[in-house]
Amino acid sequence: TPDGKHIIFTGQDDKGLDGVFIQDFVPGKDTIATRKKLAGFDPDWVSESLGISPDGKRLGISESERMFTVYIAEPIHQTPKDRK
Repeated sequence: TPDGKHIIFTGQDDKGLDGVFIQDFVPGKDTIATRKKLAGFDPDWVSESLGISPDGKRLGISESERMFTVYIAEPIHQTPKDRK
């Protein structure tokens, strides 16, 4: 964070959901106990990256939709009359 007191990062929670965490930052000290969920953690979305405004008041998250889809592609060189 701009004040240097926290780190903000993407990761997975204990359920395997992607999101953004915030955690205290103290050099040389284990601060994992201060880790908290900040945003994301939706089963339909994957949090991929983030950005923080210089004043630390805004957070932007890039997410992609988690989709499990099968597509069929037909040959594109055929015209409709060539298809049987």
